Amino acid sequence: MVILNSVEAAVDLMEKRSSNYSDRAPLPAFTRMGWSKALATMRYGQEFRMHRRILQQHFNKAKIRNYESIQLLEARTFARNLLTDPEEKKNIINRFTTSIITHITYGHRVTSDEDPYVILVEDIGRGNAETGNASGALLDFQFLEYLPSWFPGTYYVNHARKWAPKVKEFHDLPFEREEGRAKACLVTSELQAFEDKDANSTKTISDIKGAAGQTYIGGAETHFIWAWARVVYATPSTMSSYPPIPPFTWDSIVPRDLLAVFPPPDSLLHPPPSLPSPPRKPIFDAPYTLSTHIFPAAHLRTTDYVPVPPTPPPDAPKAERQAVAEQTAHTLKALRTSLTPRGSPQVLWNCANRYVRNGLDGTQARGLTLFFAHANGFMKEIWEPVLQHLLASPAASIIDEVWTWESVQHGDAFLINGDKIGGVFDWTDNARDILNFLTYYLPSTASAAALPTHLPRLPPAESEHRKTNPFRHRTFIAVGHSYGGCTSYVLFVDRDRDV
Repeated sequence: MVILNSVEAAVDLMEKRSSNYSDRAPLPAFTRMGWSKALATMRYGQEFRMHRRILQQHFNKAKIRNYESIQLLEARTFARNLLTDPEEKKNIINRFTTSIITHITYGHRVTSDEDPYVILVEDIGRGNAETGNASGALLDFQFLEYLPSWFPGTYYVNHARKWAPKVKEFHDLPFEREEGRAKACLVTSELQAFEDKDANSTKTISDIKGAAGQTYIGGAETHFIWAWARVVYATPSTMSSYPPIPPFTWDSIVPRDLLAVFPPPDSLLHPPPSLPSPPRKPIFDAPYTLSTHIFPAAHLRTTDYVPVPPTPPPDAPKAERQAVAEQTAHTLKALRTSLTPRGSPQVLWNCANRYVRNGLDGTQARGLTLFFAHANGFMKEIWEPVLQHLLASPAASIIDEVWTWESVQHGDAFLINGDKIGGVFDWTDNARDILNFLTYYLPSTASAAALPTHLPRLPPAESEHRKTNPFRHRTFIAVGHSYGGCTSYVLFVDRDRDV
């Protein structure tokens, strides 16, 4: 035994020079039995790498999804058989596990306990089990292979002689029975590749038989152990030893009500801000026109305006920097844990991108209006890759208009609001801002007609209608990511709205 006592040594030997140290001890008993073409018994080298590549090609992450229908079919048959005759669970499990790997490897479906494939797996499993720890067998001394069966020390030689015909049958029978059948399976695929191989390939029919046999015996044996454990040890009698875990209960909380939602008075909205970013085209070519719009955020903010604390100079002593950080943390914690809304009066602005279908007549618009709210730290443009795929799909035919939201402290909205934002922001204000937009500024209908950069406030009658009723001319769907999803949900729960 060699013990590697450092990561560096392990990486040097097992990764950088893996080809030198990836070999295994010879297994002469299994080799004499006929397993020389099985990956589990091969010495490391070119042949080993070829067989490993065969298995990787058929059982990689992408490929195994093709086997889900086979597994589902056999699992349903297994459950039906087990319910019908639970006393025969051993045979039913054996048939189930054998059928899956046989179907995948050879394209053959097992339908009875007398199927030759089932019998072969049982026989081969018994022969392998009787071989025991063959890596340390006396068969390492090759001259014993030529001694008579009665000579002392020749047990493994005799065992190999006894089982060699059965192992040969195990490899040959599936090819003989399934020859000429064009079912999709590992063997069919490998035989087709063998016929098309180039002159430099060293793969033989024996290699294909060996790889298929390794897959077959490995899948059937290991799957049987798993299935047996699941069925035998998950019975009601054994499950009663583990009482059910009581459901987790959350502590009750009383959420804060949102402050009333209404826009600032007109007297506070002049002069209106300009867009900080120039007009642009979207990143996609769908027949939608992009425009960016500004509108006031909900008036009276939940938290007081708190200036962003000054940063200590970079050459300040550590103790001074730590004191400033602790004081800032204390102030923020006190503000964030307060359950009393402040209702501070600073005027802030939101931005939104609008994507409207070209040529849309507002009087005929009957499609969807989509609303996307970004996560914390993102901006309204983050949704354009999503829209690129969505508006190029068949679903685009029912989408009239899309609005992508921008919170007051993100993107263009942040550039407009600047220092008025302060150092504290309450998430419920984003919910209030969205509700303010939907109630007072979202146009009544979707139309290709251009909208002003500063969205005008809706007539009072329309806003009053929206406070208690769905939109008159829109089918509205909101989509939010993290912060955007949370705050969108908050507003709908708080107002119990069906817009």
